[in-house]
Amino acid sequence: MVVRTSVEPLSGDILERIINYCNTHYQPPPPAPARTEDEIRALENFDNEFVNVDFQTLKALVQAAHYLDIQALLDLTVETMKWRVDTNSEAFIRQNFPHFQ
Repeated sequence: MVVRTSVEPLSGDILERIINYCNTHYQPPPPAPARTEDEIRALENFDNEFVNVDFQTLKALVQAAHYLDIQALLDLTVETMKWRVDTNSEAFIRQNFPHFQ
């Protein structure tokens, strides 16, 4: 069975990052016991590095996560965007969200 989908709004770089995110987060769960503290820390470190991108890339990741309906990625990227908006100046917000002026 072949499933085709359109991912036109996604650039190759963004799609590659999302595939990397999914490959890291959606591994088959290990047999009991659940993830170890080291595995959890490794995922947290991965997430921190994953969203350590410029603001335009972060916006593209938010849009792609929404478009592809990847809730965990959407939560991560939106929370990061919220933090960046909260910790930056009004000039930064005006520059990065010109449609709100």
